[in-house]
Amino acid sequence: MEIYGINLLSLSPSLSADIYSTIFGMRIIEKSEKHSEIQSNSGIKILFSPDDKNCWVSPGSITFRGNPPEKFIQSEFFKVEQTFPHKKYLSYLDKYDNRIWFLLN
Repeated sequence: MEIYGINLLSLSPSLSADIYSTIFGMRIIEKSEKHSEIQSNSGIKILFSPDDKNCWVSPGSITFRGNPPEKFIQSEFFKVEQTFPHKKYLSYLDKYDNRIWFLLN
């Protein structure tokens, strides 16, 4: 068994795929209003889906190693949740309350 990907809630999967792929440099594999997927160069996939009767997706979380990209910080799609610079990590929420962690270098 292997991990296929990380699921995040999105009321607009195509919008989320566009923003995440642009900010994090990931390739869009599939994009629609019911389901979208992006993939990193290392093969990690992020799947975006709305929460509905056929697909129950609650807000999720994803962790990146390194500092948030400038595009990320400037984007209105994300907001600061918590900062712990002394512990070397930051927490943000996206528009749909998915949590994005950054483990700082």
